Amino acid sequence: MGQASTEFDALLGERENLENKVVMMRPGSINKDLLEERIRSVLGYSYENEIILLQSRS
Repeated sequence: MGQASTEFDALLGERENLENKVVMMRPGSINKDLLEERIRSVLGYSYENEIILLQSRS
């Protein structure tokens, strides 16, 4: 039961992360930092050793 609980908690955290990203990408509330990160990633303008920190708005 302990391992299943740990995995469940990890999945809940991952889901919350994804939900926050979806909220930040909605029209009218686009997070410019997230948008820039996605553009750079898709176009290949990010560096391998680059670390991007996102701050969620609560």
